[in-house]
Amino acid sequence: MHRACASSRSRPSACLLLAALALGGGKAEAQDGSPLAAAEGRRLQVLFLGAPTQNGPHHDPITRYDVLKKGLGADGIDLTYSEDPAAALAGPALAAFDAVLLYGNWDQMGVMPATQLEALLAYVDGGGGFVPVHCASACWGRTPLFVRLVGGRFARHGGEEFAVEDVAPDHPVLSGLAGYRAWDETYEHDEQATDRVVLQRREQEPWTWVRTQGKGRVFYTASGHDHRVWDLPAFQQLLKNGILWAVGDGKRELLAKLALPKLEQEAVSLPGYRQRREITQAQKPLLPADSMKFAQVATGMQLSLFASEPEIVNPIHVAWDHRGRAFVVETIDCLSPQIPIPSGRSRR
Repeated sequence: MHRACASSRSRPSACLLLAALALGGGKAEAQDGSPLAAAEGRRLQVLFLGAPTQNGPHHDPITRYDVLKKGLGADGIDLTYSEDPAAALAGPALAAFDAVLLYGNWDQMGVMPATQLEALLAYVDGGGGFVPVHCASACWGRTPLFVRLVGGRFARHGGEEFAVEDVAPDHPVLSGLAGYRAWDETYEHDEQATDRVVLQRREQEPWTWVRTQGKGRVFYTASGHDHRVWDLPAFQQLLKNGILWAVGDGKRELLAKLALPKLEQEAVSLPGYRQRREITQAQKPLLPADSMKFAQVATGMQLSLFASEPEIVNPIHVAWDHRGRAFVVETIDCLSPQIPIPSGRSRR
């Protein structure tokens, strides 16, 4: 059991990573473009609409969500997961998001509930982004308006290792992308839309495309059966580019205004008798304002910083009481870099 230093102290405070959460509008503008808050820059909000695994044995949306949330978080894109289309595809709920990413097995040859369809169509027509991925083209196949929204309907597939061909390399979605080769399902589609722009093909099969509907934008790719694809940085970059295109120019500008700092690594070392000994690499510290730019919080919530260094130093434990006060245990002299410790000795 580790003991705290004798000079450690406990008092109401908070560390850099403990900021106050408060209800508030996280978006700078509504879907119709009306201002809700100062447009000084913000992160993008994306709803990841999955499906319970019992809906299909081959796709596991929650693990794909975990991979993508980690992959895109440092780029200013927040993901919120849901497996409840009845609750998620509702006007008030959708208004909190810049885009909806659909990946899951929902009633392949069935009809999409009218209220959900109406809400999704109104969302996209009003300027929301829609990002159906892989098996999304197999959802609600007997709903023509949904099939048209996606731009095509799943018909059949095999499976093999392949690489797709870029047929519109100058499109923003494909900008800066490295190609990749991986095993995936070889989707074929029917009911294909005529108002789309095909970006990639697998042999002669349209594979990745975009289209517009009303004020909104739709990005679709047939890639993504399992983690042999989802774990690839190149595929995650494709989805990132697709999301950035789908949300539209105004939302991308808000993300750019956030001015995310570059994350850098530095050596971490301990003081030694004759020289400092490097023990690992760690992220360089950020200023409180920059650190908060990377925080992902629930939609409708805002972060407000109420304490940071140098008010507190080396926090090692935090506890909250029933009055909402934060008590922080700090170490103010353990392993001080100004006091060399001879090799083979230690102190608490």
